[in-house]
Amino acid sequence: MKSNAILLMAFLPLLAAQGAVRTWCGTNTTGSAWSDTANWSGGNVPDTPEEDAVIPSGTGPCVFGSGEVSIGALSGSGSFVLSGGTLSVASNGTFSGTVVLTSSPAFEEGGALTGDGMLTLTGGGNQWSSGMLALNVTVETGARLTLTAGDKRLGACTLLNKGEIVWQSDAIWLHGDCAIDNRGLFDVQGDLVIGRNIYGDDHVCTFLNSGELRKSAGTGELRLGLRYEWGLMPYYVYVNLLNTGLVDIRSGTLRLLGDGEAVSDGEFRTAASATLCFYRGTHILTNGFDFAGSGTVLVSNDTSWATSDIRVHDSDMFDGAFVLYAETVSLAPDTVLTPDRAVLLGGTLTGGGTLRLTGTGNVWNGSSLTGGVTVEIPIDAGLAVTGGPRNLGDATLLNEGTVSWTNGLININAAATIDNRGLFDVRGDLVMGKNYQDGDHVCTFLNSGELRKSAGSGVLELGSRFIWGQLRYYGYVNLLNTGLVDVRTGTLRLFGEDSLYEGECRVPEGSALWFYGGEHILTNGCDVTGAGSLLVSNETVSVTVSLNVNVSETFDGSLALGADTLRIGAGSTCTVTQAQMDGGTLTGGGTLLLSGTDNRWSGSTLAGGDTADRAGSGDAADLCRHAQRRRHTHGAAGR
Repeated sequence: MKSNAILLMAFLPLLAAQGAVRTWCGTNTTGSAWSDTANWSGGNVPDTPEEDAVIPSGTGPCVFGSGEVSIGALSGSGSFVLSGGTLSVASNGTFSGTVVLTSSPAFEEGGALTGDGMLTLTGGGNQWSSGMLALNVTVETGARLTLTAGDKRLGACTLLNKGEIVWQSDAIWLHGDCAIDNRGLFDVQGDLVIGRNIYGDDHVCTFLNSGELRKSAGTGELRLGLRYEWGLMPYYVYVNLLNTGLVDIRSGTLRLLGDGEAVSDGEFRTAASATLCFYRGTHILTNGFDFAGSGTVLVSNDTSWATSDIRVHDSDMFDGAFVLYAETVSLAPDTVLTPDRAVLLGGTLTGGGTLRLTGTGNVWNGSSLTGGVTVEIPIDAGLAVTGGPRNLGDATLLNEGTVSWTNGLININAAATIDNRGLFDVRGDLVMGKNYQDGDHVCTFLNSGELRKSAGSGVLELGSRFIWGQLRYYGYVNLLNTGLVDVRTGTLRLFGEDSLYEGECRVPEGSALWFYGGEHILTNGCDVTGAGSLLVSNETVSVTVSLNVNVSETFDGSLALGADTLRIGAGSTCTVTQAQMDGGTLTGGGTLLLSGTDNRWSGSTLAGGDTADRAGSGDAADLCRHAQRRRHTHGAAGR
């Protein structure tokens, strides 16, 4: 019996402390220190997880400035200031008064509010200027938390906002993996950063936005995520933004530096002068997402370590600009992304979806098109192909408007398609072909509109090869023309595998159409016009060319057969004003009719039942008689 009494006496202090409430009674006259026993009712300073601290209204401010203390809950309607030390909160409490996390001076380390509990703020005067927040905090509906001048440190906790958070100045430095769950208004009023300013472990902040994340001021960058370099060692803070609400960029730029996958189906709104920059991480835009406003959506980085992957899984139309500067944008099958303007400066556009360009200020400078993606230029829209080089892979460039190609190589690095139904205007002596040792590839150029060479006195090469040591790599262009090919100046050189011509090839005087490599078939409906030159030739034994004429054709210009084969089909007559047959073979069962007087035959072989006929006298008649003798001499063996 005596032993039981002793045990009861030993546990009485613990039983008394369990669930105890300590009430602040300090006034301005008695001082404001948490540690002063005179400021607490009964003289009991809360200093155990079993003791709750209550700061009522009508009292002076309670200031926690030093030491390490653990309590139960923190609640009240008065004023609480954390300026130093560490206060650990184990339980949940609600504070309707004012809570201030600060330090003096402002950029000192300040105090730390930590623990496994939660502090719910319901008042409007709460402030966080500096110090460590590593306690779960909820800003309730109608409440406000203002982030003012000073370095704020955010540890392993969740900051839940149902009311209003106003971030006015200076950075938030991450010191642990954390979450910001914004269901109200998170208003950023400047060019600020969530990142890192000291070496240590990498951290990730998950920013869940089902409310409104707003950048309302500052012409520079709001950076969500940052890399810190200490000597040769980089340290990272990533912010994964998952937006199901509204991201409203009213001024400047929002730059997202994340890690892993961040899924969003909300709205991203950019003002006319504002920019949304996907800088790093995998951003998945799913059904329901929306780019709104007339600003810029930018996929970019300025360093090799920042890699981003944007995956678009829903169609969207917006009035702003889409700029791909680096990394990868994937458009899912059946997805159509329609900006007012697109600038493709670098990186890769891929996927089975479509980028539809509706304006006239679109630019393709250096991006790679691959993975089954389609870039569509509708009627009245335009695309300027400039700078470069750029890669055209297993993708489709569909043009119903105007494509203006002014400079830079188009490198074919997979089975590509150009479907031109509008105007494809080449304004220079340019190359579409191969510039890298990655195998042979073919681009199919479907021209039912107009393919025009409007500038440059040299050669436009559709198809080329790349020499790397003893190896040869080919980028072929198969031209299937049912529209108009208009060589207004210089030379168009065609180097494909199998090309077909049913439309018009216009070659005015002073210009040339050069069949350089592959098989080219002129069939019913084909019309070669103008007074320029047709060339059937190559420059190397590794390239062969065959021009097959299966339709009667009259051409006011000249024909030069320098190598390989010109085949005129049975029943077809090819009439030219001038012919120079210096090499190769003229064959087939048709007729080459020479209507002019300045023809030359110095090395070509006539074979296979072909006929060279005259339409005049003098040099043409002499050539035709000579041609008949050469044909009978060389053609007999062939037959």
